[in-house]
Amino acid sequence: MPVTTTATREQITQFLDRYIASWPRDPGPWYSYSRWEQPVATQVTSAQLAENLVRSAEFRALQLGTWLNKPDGELITAAVEAITPPPYRQDIELITDALKLAAQQQRGEGIGRAILNSGMAALGFTFLIAASKT
Repeated sequence: MPVTTTATREQITQFLDRYIASWPRDPGPWYSYSRWEQPVATQVTSAQLAENLVRSAEFRALQLGTWLNKPDGELITAAVEAITPPPYRQDIELITDALKLAAQQQRGEGIGRAILNSGMAALGFTFLIAASKT
């Protein structure tokens, strides 16, 4: 299995730009009340968004959390803050929290697979030794 590296801030920001393309953006001080949309954070929790992220192949390819590395909170925050035009502040916080949760879940899955693989290898090695003695 090749050693993987975590995505750069730019790669994470590009992914997020695509992932939240349909989300409302902060219109700044020049908005019209008739066009104001609710932040996504009022409709979904960070845990729900994290579950959706983990199911995304594009998110998994970023390798934000693997068995070799812990999620970098500063990198994630910087990537979310770099989204332009920016989402609503509540959505920035939602995305940041969800990315951290999803990366932690991805790391947990990677650790679980590593433990399972090493256990299976040890079991196979034990059978080989036992078979060679008979």
